[in-house]
Amino acid sequence: MDSRRDFIKKAAMLAGGAGAASLFPESVQRAMAITPHPNTTYLDAEHVVILMQENRSFDHSYGKLQGVRGFNDPRAIDLPNKNKVWLQTDLKGDTYAPFRLDIKNTKATWMHDLPHSRESQVDAYNGGKYDKWLTSKRSGHKEYAEMPLTLGYYDREDIPFYYALADAFTICDQNFCSSMTPTHPNRYYLWSGTIREKPEMDSLAVVRNSYFSINKPVKWKTFPERMQEAGISWKFYQNEVGAVVQFHPGVGSWLSNFGCNPLERYAQYGVKYSKDFIHYATLEVDKIKKDLPALKEKLDAATGAEKDKLTKSWEQRHALLERLEADLAEFSEENFKKLSVFQQELHRNAFVTNRNDPDYLKLSSMWYKDGDQGRKIEVPEGDIFYQFRKDVKEGKLPTVSYLAAPQNFSDHPSAPWYGAWYISETLDILTQNPEVWKKTIFILCYDENDGYYDHIPPFSIPDPTKPNSGKVSAGIDVKAEYVPLEQDETQVPKANARGGAIGLGFRVPLVVASPWSRGGKVCSQVFDHTSIIQFLEEFTSHKSKKPVRETNITEWRRTICGNMSSVFQPFDASPYKKPKPVNRDEILTTIHKAQFKDVPANFKALNAAEIGKINANPVGSPLLPKQEPGTRPSLALPYELHVNGALSADKAAFEITMQAGNKVFGAKSAGAPFIVYAMNPYEGEVLRVWNYAVKAGDRLTESFKLAGFENGQYHLRVYGPNGYFREFAGNAQEPEIALVCGYVLDKNGKPTGDVELVAVNKGKKPQALKVIDNAYQQKEIGADLPADGTVKMLIPASKSHQWYDFNVYNGDRKSVMRFAGRVETGKESISDPFMANATSKSANNIYARQNLIAWCIVPFDSKERTPEQRAEMLNKLGFTMLAYDWREKHIPEFDAELEALKRHHIKLQAFWLYSGPNPENDKNLSIILDLLKRHNVKTEIWCMIGGIKDMDQMTQQQKVEAVAKPVAYIADKAAEIGCSVGLYNHGGWYGKPENQLEVMDYLKRPNIGIVYNLHHAEEDIERFPEFFPKILPHLMAVNLMGLKKGNPVKVVPVGEGDAEADMIRIIRESSYRGPIGIINEETAPDAEVGLTMNVDGLKKILKEQGDTGALQTY
Repeated sequence: MDSRRDFIKKAAMLAGGAGAASLFPESVQRAMAITPHPNTTYLDAEHVVILMQENRSFDHSYGKLQGVRGFNDPRAIDLPNKNKVWLQTDLKGDTYAPFRLDIKNTKATWMHDLPHSRESQVDAYNGGKYDKWLTSKRSGHKEYAEMPLTLGYYDREDIPFYYALADAFTICDQNFCSSMTPTHPNRYYLWSGTIREKPEMDSLAVVRNSYFSINKPVKWKTFPERMQEAGISWKFYQNEVGAVVQFHPGVGSWLSNFGCNPLERYAQYGVKYSKDFIHYATLEVDKIKKDLPALKEKLDAATGAEKDKLTKSWEQRHALLERLEADLAEFSEENFKKLSVFQQELHRNAFVTNRNDPDYLKLSSMWYKDGDQGRKIEVPEGDIFYQFRKDVKEGKLPTVSYLAAPQNFSDHPSAPWYGAWYISETLDILTQNPEVWKKTIFILCYDENDGYYDHIPPFSIPDPTKPNSGKVSAGIDVKAEYVPLEQDETQVPKANARGGAIGLGFRVPLVVASPWSRGGKVCSQVFDHTSIIQFLEEFTSHKSKKPVRETNITEWRRTICGNMSSVFQPFDASPYKKPKPVNRDEILTTIHKAQFKDVPANFKALNAAEIGKINANPVGSPLLPKQEPGTRPSLALPYELHVNGALSADKAAFEITMQAGNKVFGAKSAGAPFIVYAMNPYEGEVLRVWNYAVKAGDRLTESFKLAGFENGQYHLRVYGPNGYFREFAGNAQEPEIALVCGYVLDKNGKPTGDVELVAVNKGKKPQALKVIDNAYQQKEIGADLPADGTVKMLIPASKSHQWYDFNVYNGDRKSVMRFAGRVETGKESISDPFMANATSKSANNIYARQNLIAWCIVPFDSKERTPEQRAEMLNKLGFTMLAYDWREKHIPEFDAELEALKRHHIKLQAFWLYSGPNPENDKNLSIILDLLKRHNVKTEIWCMIGGIKDMDQMTQQQKVEAVAKPVAYIADKAAEIGCSVGLYNHGGWYGKPENQLEVMDYLKRPNIGIVYNLHHAEEDIERFPEFFPKILPHLMAVNLMGLKKGNPVKVVPVGEGDAEADMIRIIRESSYRGPIGIINEETAPDAEVGLTMNVDGLKKILKEQGDTGALQTY
């Protein structure tokens, strides 16, 4: 076990202090490095360890992660007010967008939790309209109530451990909590598959924490009982159960299980049989009896308010005494012995604690320095993993283990975010012995979202009390998934009661770490908490050779929520890049320090113009968060989805058919949920919503009356799993054309990855069709459709990793159909390239607008703009990044520059520096380093070195060493504040890239790279294809300019030269994924004019080269 200092150091480090440069903690590295026996699958594992943490939504935690359906989702819903789903409006009418919660430089992680009661969850969802997040999720703390905290999110810099875990293993981005409720009901789902005793609408649905407790337990059967019946070993580990820690005030947040073991609230587990409960309850009874006479004496002598207070205390103490005496009588050791062996074992397995560690209920103090201030943290004295660690070490780990963390390690927003340490320590324990990890699956999941926003509406049931709210396949009874309002009103005040669907709830993180889920992949099948049970059903049935099934899970959930088998693949032994270790020497107490910081202030109420720009181009807006660039491997899914629509024969309705096929994947085929939105008011309702669930092998057809739509104009959008999307818009006057979008099959009946569009003209006039790609750079397709004729069109989606997104128009464009999704072939692909602006040749479209840096604009600006004016200009032009160059006169503006950039959501991508042979004496370098440190900005320093004497008299090696000396000093100083250094290709011998490569090889510093500028590339034109691959692995940025061949080569605006187009193409077709600089310098006296000229020139080249993916972002 770690020392107390190591313990808190690791906790703070993993939670957010280590920074983005520290990619993989040691425990994750070890887990990645251990390989299982060859040819094994996940069913050959011997241990499953499940940790359900608390209260984080997916977007809040992972919305910025590369390659998941996060903030770059191109097919996110619109709200009733026509705004994009990212734009939520409060009671005052102010509209906000998601914003970052800086875990280190604000007190965000100390600002408590947000509302997550049943009513706040249902209200935020608002029947699928999804527009009440700010009104229903206001902080209950007065000082924070006006902040849009629900929209706050963390990124890799804040929670690097969690991002490292996802990068190492498999993250599930279509995982929803089971119920639109607080904690306890969601935990009941993980351990029993239900929240009601009978699968009937009249059976009480436990949708609130308060319904049951250890003093009023529930009784329905749980999955651990079914495992035990099948002879499957299992245990639930915690430091101590809440029933015991209640007798130790002040230590619960560090030492209890925080109520995260729901089995305490099941009667059959008998938590009060715990020896420690009996011991401490006996002591408490004796203490109450001893205290009551003195309390009675005070009560008799008191008057007025004091008497009322003492009377209340007397009544409470008496009630507790009566309850504890009853407990001691009922849960005596003698009565425990009367239980069956099965019941006794059930109790022991459910409440495995660390009572054998003599310090397990003790805290100790740790002091640290925060500047000149000494601060104290209370931390556990004992090992809160004592028994789990011991069982792993001694080879006694059961087949299935559950873990429950204390509050401060639970990830619950009511506590500081130290939970990364708990997760890391779990992995550390499991990987200490490679033979254990080779046979282990670790599942990290979250019970619910707290009050934090996620942009994807959960799939739900049609309302069984409203016949026109959707459909489900035969054999699915949705009544078991519904809460009548009248039932809820019997449990809570009417103002708090909410009828409606139980679930699904909102998206929450799910990461699976095992030898069979390595590789930084994403699984996008729909899951909920019962999916983990369904996985355990398969796994334990395989182990026990007998069926193990949780009968509490409804058919609706089994239809739409997978069993997680798609998460796993046979072990892949291919090599992987060794990750950088966490810096263990740096003393980090970041999270504790953060409570003394200011509250977040980087959100703003958006004006009408800003809202309009976001709605017009969410991808290009600097006011919306952007995901990390690129894609990630995306696992094959068992979906064979078909959704098509057409006018009815009488043109009185538009009919949509939804199908989940079972021909391609057979018995493994998955059913699917769908949500339909009416974008035009339907029967007077704005944004009408319908919900559907289709079993594998079945189809449903829904008819939408045209008379129900405003002005007879139908406009429907259909959303399915993993970005599956359909859109239909038109009216009864449109041509009689039926379109069917299907999959191209090979001779064996397997999908090739391509899409086939079949158009049937039922009318008597020929029609002209156009198929226009929206995302993946497919060529426009035109087709003449004869009267009473049929045309087939091939969309080669296989060229875009099976992803497609296209519109189909008739000649007059009055009607439109849009088809988007991914063709499932049974093979691994990549995540949606459209979210990464990727093409078939590149995982990230580097010329997309949001990837551009403004550069060479500060000294080259006749208007001499102030920092504020410059930031406003960059916002106007759509730039989200700035590389800051300067002259001596700009030094007094440095602080104002960084503050203006922050206000306008512009990233400082780089800071320019010209230094000499002795940078330790360079006062400007000191000013820059101090500036970046004070503002906690981690950026790149684009560095030029000059002034080294007698270079022409040196050998090549001497030149390398002479330049390396100042570069090393600058790089080391930059590393101390988390910055990197880019060697700039300008300035004699130093500016030549080949020489820079020699300097880098000589120094071997990990934070040094190359910044390549086309306006200093006059000598490189002819040899660019040859030498570019050499600098490619080290490139930090490429800055564009036009080059006109000749003697001498002339530097001209982008698009006016005759060399830059080929260079731009070579860069695109390489593996380069970094930013692209747009330069002003001497293009035009006015920086705005110069930047605009060069952006326009780039667009001209992009158009000539057919880069529609990049062009659509402008």
